Amino acid sequence: MNPSTIRYDLATKAYAIELIVYHRHTIAEAASIIGCKINTLSKWYSDYLGYRGDDKGLLVLGSKINEMSDNREYHSI
Repeated sequence: MNPSTIRYDLATKAYAIELIVYHRHTIAEAASIIGCKINTLSKWYSDYLGYRGDDKGLLVLGSKINEMSDNREYHSI
């Protein structure tokens, strides 16, 4: 792992999604508030939404965000 890579804890990821879903911030605004890259938050949001199949119907899968907790160091705000 790159030593400059920042790991975010689950609470931070959940807060970022909350900013988008409930407080109606854009991904760019929420990324600025959290202090992460737009691409990072975009990935979290995609994971939150789940996978859209070939017919564009939403398939509800377990969020990958819930699977991301492990024993690594995390950055929290």
